[in-house]
Amino acid sequence: MEFRRHTTLRKQGLNLTSLIDIIFLLVVFFMLTTSFSKLQLVPMSLSTITADSEIPAGSEAILIQFSPNQSFFLEGRYYKLARLKTVLNDLMERNNIKSLTPIPIILVGERGVNIQDMMATIKIIEGMGGRNVSLVGYKDDTH
Repeated sequence: MEFRRHTTLRKQGLNLTSLIDIIFLLVVFFMLTTSFSKLQLVPMSLSTITADSEIPAGSEAILIQFSPNQSFFLEGRYYKLARLKTVLNDLMERNNIKSLTPIPIILVGERGVNIQDMMATIKIIEGMGGRNVSLVGYKDDTH
C-alpha cells in the first residue's frame, strides 16, 4: 500500500519583525551619535593684560562690561544683551564712525558671566566690521 504524502508548500521568507527591530536600533544609534550643531572656532590671540596696561595713544577704545544677568555696561548705562547691535549702531552714528574695523573693542566679563554671550557678541561685532576685539576675564585666585 502506497501512502500519499500531503505536503503543503510553505513560502519561505524573511522574518520582518527582527529586520524591523534591527533597522530601528540602527536609526536610534545614529540619532544619538550624530551631532546636529555646527562647531565654530573663533580665532583669538591670547595676551596678558594687567591693571597698568594702556591702550595705544590716538585710539578711542570701546569698553563693554558684561554682567551675569544678561546685561552689559557701555558709556555709563546698562543695557539688555538683546539690544547690543542697536546700541553699537547708535554709538557709531553719534560719533560719526563709519566702520568698527580700526577701533579697539574690549569685552570685560564679570565673574559668573556666560561665555557664550561674550562669544555671540564677538560674532555681532565681526558682522559689523569690528576686527580688533579683546576678551578680558578675571583670574581665578582660588586655586
